[in-house]
Formats: sequence, structure tokens, C-alpha cells
Amino acid sequence: MLVSVLLACFGDFGDRQGVYKQIDTTQLLSFKYQHVPHPIGVYVHAPVENDLISTEILRTGTWDTDTASFLVDAFKQHPHALLLDLGANIGVFTVMTLLLGKRVISVEAQAQNTDMLRRTIKHNGIQGRDLTLINQPVSNTAGAIVSFQGPRENNGATNTMQLRKTCSPYQMGVTCGVTTTLDAALSYVRNQDIIVKMDLEGADCLALQGGSAFFAANRIVAITAERQPWTLQWPKTFGCNFDDEMHKIVTRWGVKPHYS
Repeated sequence: MLVSVLLACFGDFGDRQGVYKQIDTTQLLSFKYQHVPHPIGVYVHAPVENDLISTEILRTGTWDTDTASFLVDAFKQHPHALLLDLGANIGVFTVMTLLLGKRVISVEAQAQNTDMLRRTIKHNGIQGRDLTLINQPVSNTAGAIVSFQGPRENNGATNTMQLRKTCSPYQMGVTCGVTTTLDAALSYVRNQDIIVKMDLEGADCLALQGGSAFFAANRIVAITAERQPWTLQWPKTFGCNFDDEMHKIVTRWGVKPHYS
């Protein structure tokens, strides 16, 4: 069954991009991280077998425990930091961090994922936690129209690097979106300790370029990112070198990046 949903621009968590969309029926699964004392109810894509992350949660009851452990250890060293979750997907790291009592800025381009994150937050009774949710693709330029490209069996592999001319209001957040930059979206965030989790399927490099002022105005105390062949190759089409952009942050703040 398909349900029509409106995500308002002035939504509960300060979304930056309102959209009409149609979403497939979702499924609620029990989810567990050893760092959280009780199971989490998390909404995933359905049918579950058609999505890699949803399938893994159904099979194992968890997801990417290595990154989860890295984030928990980073918060132990920097208890007053906030998490910048770039490429939140359905929001498992956002929810885990909120349950740990920490602040989160969660960035996710796809409206369906954002909707499932909202449902998961409500289901777990953490609506009042300190969360800023940005439903918009991030890049090095604000206002560019991009397509969402990726395999049907892996929603988490969707990238936002293909430019297009138009995006109708009914497809916004579904098959396309309008970019923002970290500098534009988070200009009010200053003098904070930031833990960065980044998984943007190749757009990571562009997001770093578009966040130069943000990264200079705050203290980056830990960073974890996906570093795969496509993370390195795709941005070069736009003249962006992922390792060079990461080196700027590492050199400025003296952090050792964690790669997955």
C-alpha cells in the first residue's frame, strides 16, 4: 500500500526542504547496539529483502558495529561533543546517539529515509532530544538540482552527484533534490566540538568543500568516513580530491580519521 505524506518545511525537527512524496509500506524491526541498554525499534524499508541495510538488520539485529563503537569511544573522550551525521540513511547512528543523551545534526537527502527516522524517534519516545534534521543533499554549491542515483537493492548506496535541469515538487526528495552546503545550512553552529560520521557515496568530498567555514569555526574532534573506490573516483569529475579535503581537516585539528 502506498501512503501520501507531506513533510512540512517547518517540521518538528527543523527540516530545510519540504516535500510531497509517496512511500512504500515500512517495517518495524528490533535493533540492538551493545552500547544502548535496551533494544531499539527501528523502521526499515519493506520488503526487507529488497534493501541491503534492512536485510542486515533483520538478519543480525544490528548494523555496522565498528562505526558504532568508534562513535561511542569518541563520545567517551569528548562527552560534550555533538554528532554531525552526514548521510544518515534511516538514522541508526542518529538514534543511538540521541539515546546516549548526545546532540545530533542529522543530514539525509532522501525523504523516505527521513520519514522513517522520524517514526523511529517517535516510537522510541525521544522526540524531545536535541536533534536538527536536514532533509537535503549537501554539496560544494547551494541551489544545484541533482538526481538520486543508486541500485534498487541498496538504498544506502544512493549518490547525489548527477546534475539535472528540473525537479518537480512531487519528486523532491524522492528522485531528485536541491543542494545546500554545510556552510549555508549550519552557519549558526560555532565553537562546538564535532564528531563527524560521513557516508555520502562519493559526495563526501563535495560536502567537505562546501563546509570549509563550518570546519574552521568548530573543533573537529573525531571523524569517520567511508573510503571506497567510488568515494575517491566520482568526485574527481568535479575537480574534488577526497584525500586532499580530508587532509585539510586532519592537519588543522590533528585527528586520525577512521575509515570504513
